[in-house]
Amino acid sequence: MLKAVISRSGQAEIMKQLYRRGNLFLANGRPELAVKHYQKYLAFYHQGWEAEPVVVADIYHNLGMIAEERQAIDEAIAYYEQALKYDAYHGMTWIFLAKLYLNRYEEQHRQSDRMMGVKALEEAERCKTGFPAVNFLKKRYAIA
Repeated sequence: MLKAVISRSGQAEIMKQLYRRGNLFLANGRPELAVKHYQKYLAFYHQGWEAEPVVVADIYHNLGMIAEERQAIDEAIAYYEQALKYDAYHGMTWIFLAKLYLNRYEEQHRQSDRMMGVKALEEAERCKTGFPAVNFLKKRYAIA
C-alpha cells in the first residue's frame, strides 16, 4: 500500500483547518467534536508535522476547559500544565490552573493544592495579564 505524501503547505492547511474547526465546535457548544479535531491536530503534530507552539498550547488549554466542564479536574490540570509547556506566558492558563488548585484546596484542604494555586497566581501576575480574576482569587483565598 502506498502512503500519500502531503507537502508541507498541505500539512499546514490541514492543521489550520483542524484547529479552526475545533474552535468552531467548542464555540458552538459541541465539545465532543472539538476534542476529536484537537486530538487529530495533536496526533499529526506528534508525528512530526509542524505547528506553532502557541497553537499547541491553546489546544491543550481548550482541552483543559472541556475536561473541567466535565468535572474531570485531574485531567483538566494535566491539560493546563501541558499547555504551559508550550507557552509559559499564557496568563489565562495560569489563572484557570490556580482556580482549580485553590478550589480543590477549599474542598480537600490539601496544603499542596494551596501552594500550587498560589504559584499559579504568581505566574499569572508575572505574565502581566491584568485579568481581574487574579485579584479576585487572591482576595478569595487571602493571598497577599
